[in-house]
Amino acid sequence: AHPSTSFLRTASLTSLIMTVGSTYAGRLSDYMVVSWRKRRGGVWYPEDRLRATTFGGIVLAPMSIIGSGVITQFCDDSLTMTLLNFFCLFLNGVGVRTLYFKSVDMF
Repeated sequence: AHPSTSFLRTASLTSLIMTVGSTYAGRLSDYMVVSWRKRRGGVWYPEDRLRATTFGGIVLAPMSIIGSGVITQFCDDSLTMTLLNFFCLFLNGVGVRTLYFKSVDMF
């Protein structure tokens, strides 16, 4: 395959993954605001949206990078390795979108 075709496929897949991650991050953030407002009897604080970044920043993003490295190191089948790495890329996209864009919304 021509190198530019491979790049376009990868860029398209990355864009799709980031779009799904962004959608998930927005819904998670809204859910966190609603649940914390209920706990406080309707009082809202801006940092409620930041609570949604915890899972993405502490679990998803770092673990997806570590997982991708472990998969690349120890997986012998190239198709399996590719699919698992794309899954790690998906998790990383969700984690980074959750972390970055929800914390930027605060300012």
